[in-house]
Amino acid sequence: MWLIAGIVLIIITPFVFIIRKYWDLSLAETGTIGDTVGGLTSPILGLVGSVLVYYAFLIQLEANKMLFNQIHEEKVEREKSHIESHFFELLKIHIEIQNNIKINDIKNQNILQGREVFQWLLREFYEYFEMIDDYFLEHEKEISIKKKLDMAYTCFLFGGVGEYSFSFIQERLENQGEYFLNWIKEKFEKRKKKIQKNYPFKLFNGHHSRIGHYYNHLYQTIKYINSRSSDILSYEEKYDYIKTLRAQLSTHEQSLLFFVSLTEKGLQWEKARHLNPNKHLITKYNLIKDIPKGYITITSPENHYPNIKWNHTFDNTPEKKQLIERYT
Repeated sequence: MWLIAGIVLIIITPFVFIIRKYWDLSLAETGTIGDTVGGLTSPILGLVGSVLVYYAFLIQLEANKMLFNQIHEEKVEREKSHIESHFFELLKIHIEIQNNIKINDIKNQNILQGREVFQWLLREFYEYFEMIDDYFLEHEKEISIKKKLDMAYTCFLFGGVGEYSFSFIQERLENQGEYFLNWIKEKFEKRKKKIQKNYPFKLFNGHHSRIGHYYNHLYQTIKYINSRSSDILSYEEKYDYIKTLRAQLSTHEQSLLFFVSLTEKGLQWEKARHLNPNKHLITKYNLIKDIPKGYITITSPENHYPNIKWNHTFDNTPEKKQLIERYT
């Protein structure tokens, strides 16, 4: 508005001074008129110039902002492309590890391989837990379910039969006392003789080389996606990636993951005290949601992970809804 008014004044001012001579008013020379007009219009011209420079600056600022946003968007897209490429490479490795898990039969001939191994691994883990549980029931000692699971998982990893295998258990469970170690060693040997015929492979030999690597890689893959900046991947985008990975896990794999997550070796999944909710991977991404209700009888997964949206539940809990709002 002021710019238009200034331009109008610049145009009409010379005419005002020129026609004043017809009003019988005395003006010296045309040059004087010019000087007068110049003196009067110069501030206006300066103001107009300043306004134009200001608007030019605003236009340039907006152009720079648009350019910055475009560069940022291109950077985000490149980063997303890199993340996607790396994730699917990790997923490919996961599937290869999964498919290459093998157990020879008793005669070292036929091979159990891939996903079918996990149903047998889970079954053997129950055997270990049952024997650990029997010890504390027999001796009327109170101990938490997590501690019993931790001891059972230690035996499961390193084996319970044979001097070499049992030496690992002695080292890791020595705080339970010599009597406990001798008791379970005897029970492992007796139990193996009794139930070996029900298994297609040699029992109680340990599975550290199979399970340790498998679940460590699974953890690193999920951690990789979870640790990406929220400026690059939203929680919903991260969830979609993890859902793709979760779809590769059978019920037996998820069940064994549940047990692993409750042991000392698996605390990084969620139960470590120093972890904030953004690093509670099992709840955040519903990693074990496909375990059917009542499928695990040792303990209820719902008691340990109350905010998972299970397949048998209709909606997220109010607490989970609040967590989703804070997830990054």
